[in-house]
Amino acid sequence: MNARRHCALAGAATALLLAGVSCGVDPCGTELIRETLSQDGKVKAVLFLRNCGATTDYMTSVSLVSPSESLTDDSRFFTPRRLGNIFRVKGVVPASVAWRSPSELTIAYAHGAEVSLRQRVHGEIRVTYEETPQSTPVSKDRD
Repeated sequence: MNARRHCALAGAATALLLAGVSCGVDPCGTELIRETLSQDGKVKAVLFLRNCGATTDYMTSVSLVSPSESLTDDSRFFTPRRLGNIFRVKGVVPASVAWRSPSELTIAYAHGAEVSLRQRVHGEIRVTYEETPQSTPVSKDRD
């Protein structure tokens, strides 16, 4: 009887999790690393980490957003499918963002990082990339 109850509870928990994901609840954590406004104040570059649990790798990402938007508005806002996402690498990778002009952003990241997204143009913003001569990207320990 105890095993049957355990299976029923596990099934119910799984169903609730799946229902939450399909209803827009984001099961991932998002950690802000840095935000920086363009010189004209029209666009904000956001460097952040995504962690979706023990079965997935961390992702270091950059999104371009309006100045009024922030991580606390809605964590789903920073999902990998979001239109403002311009850069993503696997793992916790040393990275930085710097505006060269109101329409040019430079993203620097550790040499050897596994890049899964690297857009060169987003709207009117040109994006350049620099691989830094740092050693192997840092990997974050998972619990």
